[in-house]
Amino acid sequence: MRSFRRLLPLLALPLVIVACDSNDDEDDKRCYSRSSSGQACFEVTESVVGTGATPDRARADSVFVRYVGRIQGSAEFDRGAFGFRLREGEVIPGFLYGVGGYTFDDGTTVAPMKVGGKRLVKIPAELAYGEREIRNQQGFVVIPRNSDLEFDIELTGVKPRTTSN
Repeated sequence: MRSFRRLLPLLALPLVIVACDSNDDEDDKRCYSRSSSGQACFEVTESVVGTGATPDRARADSVFVRYVGRIQGSAEFDRGAFGFRLREGEVIPGFLYGVGGYTFDDGTTVAPMKVGGKRLVKIPAELAYGEREIRNQQGFVVIPRNSDLEFDIELTGVKPRTTSN
């Protein structure tokens, strides 16, 4: 009987390993919205939670970011620092949602970043450039049609928009 009591925890161990083995569960926790095809997902993974100011999309605050962009996890296509206002049309929708937050039709909400925060944002093609291809000044295609994109983004500053602007 004593040996059975010693074995009981060991018998439960394989069940715990099987239950925790699935990466799909973790991916679904970061998946805020699936593309219409169901193949791609808008994902946000926090690497550093910021402690500074939070931008306000309703007020269309200006934000300043550093980022590295990649096409479907491949080589970088762009790297830079820039500022933009948190409103439709300033940047691709997925980038806007990844920085400024968003509530999807199903009620899932992406919180806005805080200054000092860093996150990986994976964007399905329909929240990126969709059917459009993006070319550089020499005419070479930099981002092909229907490309899923991902960005490592750091929020470096927020300039609140006053009502007089």
